[in-house]
Amino acid sequence: MIKVDFAVCGFTAFAVFRHHVATFGAGTVGLVRVCANDELADDPASEILEWCTIQGIATAGSENAGGTEYFCFYIGWPVKPPAGSRNIVLHEGLLPRYRGYAPLVNSLISGEREIGVTALLAAGTNDDGPILQQEKITIDYPLTLDEAIRKIIPLCITIVTSIYTKLSDRKALITSEQDHYLATYCLHLHESDYRINWYKPSEFIKRTIDALGYPYAGVTANVDERQVSIRAARIIGDVVIENRVPGKVIFLQDDCPVVVCSSGLLAITAATFSQSGESLIPVKNLRLFFH
Repeated sequence: MIKVDFAVCGFTAFAVFRHHVATFGAGTVGLVRVCANDELADDPASEILEWCTIQGIATAGSENAGGTEYFCFYIGWPVKPPAGSRNIVLHEGLLPRYRGYAPLVNSLISGEREIGVTALLAAGTNDDGPILQQEKITIDYPLTLDEAIRKIIPLCITIVTSIYTKLSDRKALITSEQDHYLATYCLHLHESDYRINWYKPSEFIKRTIDALGYPYAGVTANVDERQVSIRAARIIGDVVIENRVPGKVIFLQDDCPVVVCSSGLLAITAATFSQSGESLIPVKNLRLFFH
């Protein structure tokens, strides 16, 4: 029996780690490093630590970044792992594209028709190490982040199971170099990225709302002087507007405000005022301006 370490952060990592323990046993795990993510609505860090205690698995915090004798799977890990042939990173993007931050979120916002997971060896720079394995699926829109995560988890499980089985069988891990000329990069998400830009097409805004929803806090906009958190929307067929101003409400549909975008219209179907938690809907006033 060979042991491996895990460095886990977030829902995907917890699901993959639990599957490994259920399949191969707690005795195959040397140490679990757990990192909290304060951007998540329900961060599972404390639940992971409690679960490990019940399973009799040793844990450490995020400050313990590496340095054991075992291979380590880094899943959802927010800090760059130390370079080394024993540190295996699961990246939620199809490398060499979408290197860097939030690859799954950025893939959804961009409207990619394929999403996937790449296992690579940790290297000195961002996500450019040799690839061990890659799994992908075709998707359709609309697709929320929560739904995409549920599609990604089985891919991660396939990769971890495959690699661990090879390690257990004492087989060499075969890698392939990335084509660096095809590389693209994602910047980290800033507070400003969660604010809707109404000067974008309705399809783009709809994907952004879905991609930054649960388990994240969701996108925001101001309605007059009050901030609202927008949870859901649907695309409405465009009409000819003589004096088009993105962000203005053109009409109501089932008491939901229909907002003008640079092209297309978007009905806001679920939104709450950030400070009070009060629902924005039903709306009775047509003279609203989202900005």
